[in-house]
Amino acid sequence: MDPDISQQILTEVQRLRRSMRRSSIAAFVLLAIFVGVSICVMTWQGDPYAQASRAMRAGNYSRALQIVHRISAEHPENYYPHEYLGMIYLESGDTAKSEEEYSRAHALYPSETITKALQLTPKLLAIAYPRLVNREIGIWLAISCRRV
Repeated sequence: MDPDISQQILTEVQRLRRSMRRSSIAAFVLLAIFVGVSICVMTWQGDPYAQASRAMRAGNYSRALQIVHRISAEHPENYYPHEYLGMIYLESGDTAKSEEEYSRAHALYPSETITKALQLTPKLLAIAYPRLVNREIGIWLAISCRRV
């Protein structure tokens, strides 16, 4: 066999090898991205807090309450569902239940944020409620709690 032909064959085989290696790496990266996105989407759709948040944004407070009450029943020692319920009740305009849930959250975890929410709940509805749309109250409360 001619040395020039052998060299050409060797060069072509090396080029094919590099091309296969690049294709394999690209396929692996695409597979990893697909799996990662699939896991994120499944997790996001299955997250009850995300479902409650979507229900609240849609103005479906009864659905949001149903979801978070279920979480609260499953994890009675956790303060966060009660804090979240307080926010939902506040946004829906039910001050008494909002204070009740914030009080439960405070009893389980007496944080500064929950204390401020308890102090602001009646004032917020008395002063700011006429000027705010229901779904903006929770955002306003969260901002106010950080400033106070």
